[in-house]
Amino acid sequence: MTEVKKRKTGLYWGICIVSGIALLLLTIFRPEGFWLGLPTFVGGLAMAMDWV
Repeated sequence: MTEVKKRKTGLYWGICIVSGIALLLLTIFRPEGFWLGLPTFVGGLAMAMDWV
């Protein structure tokens, strides 16, 4: 049986939460700016969920 090394994902959760808040604010105040915050949010989520 092999052991899988668990990575620390706290930083990535922080990035995901901060970029999620920024994405929400961009959506409210500048709807066309939604696409600017989307890559950081999705990338942070993927790293936090350890999909990468």
